Amino acid sequence: MDSIFRKPPMTRRTGVARSGSTAIDGGQIKIDLPLDFLVAEHRVFVEVSQAFSVLPTLTDVRRMFSKVELTSNQGTHYTGDFYQVYDASRFTERSTTPVIAVGASPCTAKFNFEIHHINDASKLDLLTALKTNKLSSLQLVLTLNADNANLFLNGTNSAAAEVRAYVQGREYPTLTNDPNLGIAQHLFAHLAERKGVAAADSFDVNLKAGGKIRHLFVHTFDMATGLPADGVLDKFNLSIGGVERIKNESFADLQQDNEAIRGLKVAGLSVIDFGDDPSQWPEITGDMGEVKLEFTSLATAPASWKARVAQDWTVGLDRLGVQ
Repeated sequence: MDSIFRKPPMTRRTGVARSGSTAIDGGQIKIDLPLDFLVAEHRVFVEVSQAFSVLPTLTDVRRMFSKVELTSNQGTHYTGDFYQVYDASRFTERSTTPVIAVGASPCTAKFNFEIHHINDASKLDLLTALKTNKLSSLQLVLTLNADNANLFLNGTNSAAAEVRAYVQGREYPTLTNDPNLGIAQHLFAHLAERKGVAAADSFDVNLKAGGKIRHLFVHTFDMATGLPADGVLDKFNLSIGGVERIKNESFADLQQDNEAIRGLKVAGLSVIDFGDDPSQWPEITGDMGEVKLEFTSLATAPASWKARVAQDWTVGLDRLGVQ
């Protein structure tokens, strides 16, 4: 869906790189971001190097960080584990392929991901662009996973991973002071984790109120391997304001929709997608009380599994008459 806003040329500005490891600052890499312009998104570039005595046989960049969080003096804008943040980054647009070398020690990886402030692919995208010039602080914190549980799998490391990260702002300087832009806020957060066994069972997760929901990300894992896996969850149900938005929708069918509509099919990931038109995004108001995403597990699920749910939503559109 095309944006209703006419955009001037975008400025791409890359900030100072920060390096870290699990042996430094509790494994946290903290990057203070510039406070100047209207920012559509922040693209984060990551470079990893780690020595191994036995080379890894598998890789998954989503294991590199246990948590990614973007905060300002206004609160938390983005927070989640890296499976959630990375997959949210590539859900509404094509992503680049990580460059990974594991044929010799040290093993290396280069990859990037985006933190979207605009609702990417939505016609009202710039309403949620981030006016960083109105902030007094803006910091990205990347928390590294343990060295034996990062993106390199099935190997034996002989040193801590060395990680370098830098951030590029995708900015519109000439639109920074436009009073009609950046007046709503795009948010993303991990909601909850549920665990189960090989049995049909029921679960629920409370959703966050106070805005319009665009996506709900559900990741499932087989705890025997610790890796993402299908064949864990069965059906989803979601009722908001007395209206059934999801009724007996299967995890597998949602994956088919994700592939057909977004071009993304990932093992262990199903996204409840309410589309690109903000008028179609369900709104949760405070007077509704608790709103829950309900789901069931398959009787044939792995012996031990877990599911994590994240919410992508926008606050402030109601003030603009978007119903």
